[in-house]
Amino acid sequence: MLSRPPVGMFLKAFLPRLRYLPLVSRFTWRKFVGAKRDIRKGQGLSSKPPLMISIRITNRCNQRCSICGQFGENGYMNDSSGDFLLSDISLDDYKKVVDETAHYKPIFYITGGEAFLYKDLFELTAYIKAKGCYVYVITNGALLEKYAETIIEQKWDMLTCSLDGPEEIHDTARGVPGTFQKTARGIKKVLDLRGKSTYPYFLISATVSESNQDHLEAMMETVNGLNPDGLILYLSWFTSEALGKEHAKILKEKLNVDANTWKSYLSQNTSIKTDQLTQNIKKLSRRKFSFQWFPVPFISEDKLEPYYREPENFLGFGPCVSTYLMIDIMPNGDVVTCRDYIDVKVGNILETPLLELWNNDKFSAFRKLLNEEGGVLPQCSRCCGLMGF
Repeated sequence: MLSRPPVGMFLKAFLPRLRYLPLVSRFTWRKFVGAKRDIRKGQGLSSKPPLMISIRITNRCNQRCSICGQFGENGYMNDSSGDFLLSDISLDDYKKVVDETAHYKPIFYITGGEAFLYKDLFELTAYIKAKGCYVYVITNGALLEKYAETIIEQKWDMLTCSLDGPEEIHDTARGVPGTFQKTARGIKKVLDLRGKSTYPYFLISATVSESNQDHLEAMMETVNGLNPDGLILYLSWFTSEALGKEHAKILKEKLNVDANTWKSYLSQNTSIKTDQLTQNIKKLSRRKFSFQWFPVPFISEDKLEPYYREPENFLGFGPCVSTYLMIDIMPNGDVVTCRDYIDVKVGNILETPLLELWNNDKFSAFRKLLNEEGGVLPQCSRCCGLMGF
């Protein structure tokens, strides 16, 4: 198993795309130098504006994935009211954010729900590109075929599409029959239309789950026929009840925040057969595919067992630097400190400009709390922001 991402995958990604060199340099410096310098100062302030602006553009979704923290078995959206589920803010509101930040060329990372269900998505992505910023969209792929031409015309920078296995496994994991065929057709159409162009860089995202853990080789063979630029194999994100309660206790005592979203990620690790998974991944590592792939987090084979069985074990990851690199906007305009654990809200872009929220009292208090707790909170132990960002 790979303990770090293959250099070849990144060379393939960026050598034909020299336009990304300034962005890669900025990201590397912020992650490994600038953000850690800010953490050491202990003031809870970021010396630079957010390099990535993450927009959960809608809560609407056309699939019901079992592992989803929003709409999965324990998803925090399952008990939400219709008004909250459908509360999208306007294109003009997002344009204000783009205008406010375009001078330093951030990455706009757009996800959902399902991003393609936001009615003005393509007007927004066109506006972002026109301002010289970067567009990175996450999708489940069900609507890719319909919008493939627009994606190519607009020259999105990056596109990630979820795929969880061969047809039957994928449809089971996604909770919607027939979704694999739609997704596969969409992927093929985008890549066919792209041709020799470098827009967009196309990644497949797969997550290890109870549904596909015994079918990873078949999944890779399926992806091999689609020929994307690469694949990220997420080992899944989860927590335990003990960690969640400790996390909630800290936030209540220190920030007077009621934390509940940890419940969405309970027990997603308990059905994973670690011995078999280790053998499956070893086998994949020995095979050659038309694309390059790597697991996230980047851990060695001997750490798979503690990864799934000891969620309190941070495996050497930390401190979290995400709060110094990115800011997260929810569909109703709320700005939160973490895209997945959305309990800590620092304001709303309908009331306050985004960059004024970036270092306001609430955001800086959360960063200070992280420092006090050693750079992480209990819930962070299997978070993609910590282990995969």
